Amino acid sequence: MLQWLVPRLLSPNFSWPDYRATFLSNQLPPIPRLTHLRIRQFWGFIHTYLRRFSRLYCSWVGVAYDNQIAQLPFGLILKWSDGTRLEKVLAMQVARKAGLPVLKVIYYGGHADSPYAPVSILITRVPGKELG
Repeated sequence: MLQWLVPRLLSPNFSWPDYRATFLSNQLPPIPRLTHLRIRQFWGFIHTYLRRFSRLYCSWVGVAYDNQIAQLPFGLILKWSDGTRLEKVLAMQVARKAGLPVLKVIYYGGHADSPYAPVSILITRVPGKELG
């Protein structure tokens, strides 16, 4: 694969810079409300096609395809695995509001037909080195 043909914005290791000031809060921010079930199902439908697109994208940029953590262009990741739950989405949103440098949740989807992985999360990458 000719990596120099892939713009940096489309590369799988691109991450958006986080220019937020990191002020750690001494109080727990309010917990966000969950979106309506129908809206989660709509985004789950969109996430199904994003995961299919990820397979093509990974073969195009020359990285290994992972069914549970799907690489997408523009610094996005689609997490859809057995351990993905709505509580994880809410925890990431609360931690981000508290000032911790965590992944930004773009949107999350629900999948009624998948009992072992009922939630998928579209998130951004965090700048820095990968742990593992």
